[in-house]
Order: sequence, then C-alpha cells, then structure tokens
Amino acid sequence: MVKFARRFQDKRKMDEFNHFEMGQRLAEALLLEVDPDAIAQERKGSEKVAPFTRACSEAAFLPGGLHYCRFWSSPALFPLGYSEDMISRDVVTEVQEPQLSYARVEVDKYGRMSSLTMLSAEETPQAWRFAGLVGQSVSYLNELVDRCDVGLVKDMRKFLLEDWAHALFHDRFLSLRQQLETAAENSEHMTALIETLWRRVKNGDMSASEVGLTDTALTGDTKTVVQDGLNNFLELNSNHLNIYLTAARSYDIQSNNIWAQTAEKVGLVVGDVPDMSNSL
Repeated sequence: MVKFARRFQDKRKMDEFNHFEMGQRLAEALLLEVDPDAIAQERKGSEKVAPFTRACSEAAFLPGGLHYCRFWSSPALFPLGYSEDMISRDVVTEVQEPQLSYARVEVDKYGRMSSLTMLSAEETPQAWRFAGLVGQSVSYLNELVDRCDVGLVKDMRKFLLEDWAHALFHDRFLSLRQQLETAAENSEHMTALIETLWRRVKNGDMSASEVGLTDTALTGDTKTVVQDGLNNFLELNSNHLNIYLTAARSYDIQSNNIWAQTAEKVGLVVGDVPDMSNSL
C-alpha cells in the first residue's frame, strides 16, 4: 500500500496509476533522504507531490490460447475529472481468419488515444511498447481512424506493428513531440489559430476531435522548423530508424543511383522500363 503523507492532502487513489511509475517516484524520494550527497535544492523539489502520467496496463493469457492486453490513460490526462462523455468515439477491427485478432481504440474529445485493447491468437511482440501510444494525438497514427472508417485497415493490431510505426515506439519520440509542439506554440500564426479553435470549442461550435487537418495546417517558418526537427530526429537515431527516408539518404540514393546515371547516357529517364534490347 502506497499513499501520500497527510501534509500533502492529496486524495488521489494510488491503484488508478501506473505502479511501476509510483515505485520509481518512491525510490527517487527515498534516495534523496538516504543519500548524504543530495543537495538542498533536490530535497526541496522532492517535497512536491509527484505527478503520475504514464499509461496503465494489464495483460493475460486467456483460455483458448488467446493473448489479451489493455492500455489506458492516466487520470492525469483529465485534470478536471474523467467521465464517460470524455470519449468521443471508438474504433474497432476484428478478424476471424486465419487467426482471431481483435483491437479497439477509444479516442477522447481532445483527439487523443484514451485506451487500446487487443485480443489475438498470436502473441503481440513486445506488447508493452503500445503503452507509449496512449495519450498521444491520433494524428500521429498515420490516419488510423480514417483508414478504419473506410475499410482500408482490417486488422488494427497488425497495422500498428508495421514498419511505419517504429518511430512512435522510440524512447526519444516523446522529446521530439515536445520539441515540435513548442516550436508550433511559439509561432504567431499557430498561437492565433489555437486561440480561435479553442474559442470555437468552448462555445460549442465544434469539439476538439472535429478539428481537421485544414484547420491546423502549418505554414511558413513553423512548417520548416517541424520538418527540420523530424529530419534531425531520424538522422540522429538512424541506427534504429534506418527504414525512413531522410534528406541525406535521399541525396545519397540520387547521387549513387547507377540506373539513373546509365539511363541518362542512353537518353532515358528514371521511371522508364527498359526493353531487353537496351544495351545498358
């Protein structure tokens, strides 16, 4: 049992939060008390109530050989309290053949993934990684909701395991998000745009989940900053994210493309299909 000291007067229930994160915060607080080298500033900071923001999770191996896992957002994402009307919609995919695969995503009214549930006959590799998707805007998920609505994604679990999603699971992706969001917030255009959209949401003219790409399109310098930040992130982490095409890799491909160099010599252009008679 873990609870806050009475002097904090914090009424949060500990069983609603990520237990691993609670243990980590508790260990950090104890370390400052027993470590003689802890400076006074660190001790003062430890007297504040720790925030718990990580997603919660549960997993089980069910009868019938089914693998179950569920991830849901921390109550910290809803500072005004959680209620059923916080969920604007859910997205479900279910495949029976050749193996059962069921997935369900709940999207809150702020356009974030609120929970993810998966049930499948096949074990999901490194399923714990999916906890990092909870709390993120669904706009990061490669148009997942729209693709499911029109039937392009039949199996949401497999879709989230495809190569395009590798960057979402990288341990530095959260830092990238914060960097890009800060850059967008510092833009005068984006500041005015956010204020206008938030005013419309507060007046009931629209919900946050109805804000579309045309409403939040980046322009000018902000777009360049976001593109550069994303490109730098992929370049710095290329040892794990080498499947993505960056500006540097694109240049290397073009400069080292033997077909392009040979095609130019014989008067063809890249994209032409050579006949067998072409002496390349």
